[in-house]
Amino acid sequence: MPRLLHRMLLAFALFFCMVAPAHAARAKAVAGPAKTEAKPAKAKSGKAKAGKANAGKSKAKAGKAAKPKAEVVRRRIAKGTMTLRNLNTRDKLEGLRVVEVSKKGKKELARLSPKGKKKLGWMLRDFRNGKVRQPPDRLLYQLYQVQQHFDAPVEIVSGYRHWARPTSRHFKGWAVDFKVEGVDPRVVWAYCKEFKDVGCGHYPTSQFVHMDVRDKSYSWIDMSGPGERARYVNSVPQPEAKDSAPAAQEEE
Repeated sequence: MPRLLHRMLLAFALFFCMVAPAHAARAKAVAGPAKTEAKPAKAKSGKAKAGKANAGKSKAKAGKAAKPKAEVVRRRIAKGTMTLRNLNTRDKLEGLRVVEVSKKGKKELARLSPKGKKKLGWMLRDFRNGKVRQPPDRLLYQLYQVQQHFDAPVEIVSGYRHWARPTSRHFKGWAVDFKVEGVDPRVVWAYCKEFKDVGCGHYPTSQFVHMDVRDKSYSWIDMSGPGERARYVNSVPQPEAKDSAPAAQEEE
């Protein structure tokens, strides 16, 4: 009996010596890859953070680079000048200096230049006989303001007309029929009504605007064509009495 127990203990010891190392190696083999895989995961997360940081910097740089520069607005018609065409005589003036600006204290005074007034009067002459009747400064300055507002050449249809009836403002040289290149006459007509003490007529058939100076503002729409009797549209809203933009100083 003791000999049998001795043999059993010896067999158990041998089994333990053979199985334990194999079990430990197997456990190490199983645990090893998990640990080795964990390290690259940390490296990847570090690279991802670095990638995000670089992406943020590149976006910030791209945003700064993409910021548009302020565009320089270039006018077709320089301030203080006018560009006109007479549709009947084919005369043309480009960049005519018509307004001189001076300062009186803190105020700026705009005055029509003598040369500019003379040239404008010539452009608004009677195209049938070539005679000139100098228009009022207020009419010329309003025409200048219209052109500056729309920044486009003005096309003269008619100014002084010696053959008009004596009561007509065209006969007195106080009126001008005109177009603004590339602008709907209805839009021009609406703007002209903003002036104080002005007559504004819209002629849809002939596609031009009439503007004159008078004591009280009045506006109308005339559907007649060239040489036809007037055909006025009823119920045209009349402008309310109000101050307009500063007018040029008229010579006394």
